[in-house]
Amino acid sequence: MLNFTEEMLKMTKTIIDTPELKNDGIAYIARNRQNEKELAIYTVNGDVYVSDAGPIAWRKF
Repeated sequence: MLNFTEEMLKMTKTIIDTPELKNDGIAYIARNRQNEKELAIYTVNGDVYVSDAGPIAWRKF
């Protein structure tokens, strides 16, 4: 039997094509539970990127 951490790691392994982040990095990433193709990224420098087409088309807010 797998422990909780191992189960969560198996469930969350997904490759995400992120927007180009020059001199920045991802602080948080979230998925909309009601629309799995909608993703949001918050960066270390405070920028927000949203995609409603999965991890392929990012808009900066």
